Amino acid sequence: MLSWFGRFILAATALAPIALAYAWAALLQEKYYIAGALAAAGPMLLVLCHIVVTSARKGYERITITPSAAEAADRESVALIVLYLIPLFTYKFGDLQWAVIIPCIFVLGIVVSTGYNFYFSPLLGMLGWHSYKITDQVGITYVLMSKRELRSALKPVDVVQLTEYLLLEVEEQ
Repeated sequence: MLSWFGRFILAATALAPIALAYAWAALLQEKYYIAGALAAAGPMLLVLCHIVVTSARKGYERITITPSAAEAADRESVALIVLYLIPLFTYKFGDLQWAVIIPCIFVLGIVVSTGYNFYFSPLLGMLGWHSYKITDQVGITYVLMSKRELRSALKPVDVVQLTEYLLLEVEEQ
């Protein structure tokens, strides 16, 4: 299973679009150094996320799971999308309430990394990953990250277990 660092990277990739929104707000106020630093965070996290996912696919113990049901799992994304856009609603970058924003992002990061919510990540989507809620034959529900679109829930899937309830498909079929 993922270490705390791997969970942190996946949580950070879920929150990375916030940095891009703040970068845009800084750019509009001609704060170029801040905009550049924030804009660089996205590609850096994309590379780190790719490394974490690739190493997990190659190095973790493989198991086979046969789902009995499946559904798309990115429906909870609306709250994160609203959070991504908040910086764009301010007139000036300097008007942002940093004393409130930074602790809120920190708390959200903790909630995302410990609450099994980091499977929703636009950066993972950019890498071609889809998330599905699947239920196994015993009735336990997991989130399956896969590069393919699930068409049938009844076919066996080779996975590695990233967290207690997060599975990563090993090979596209």
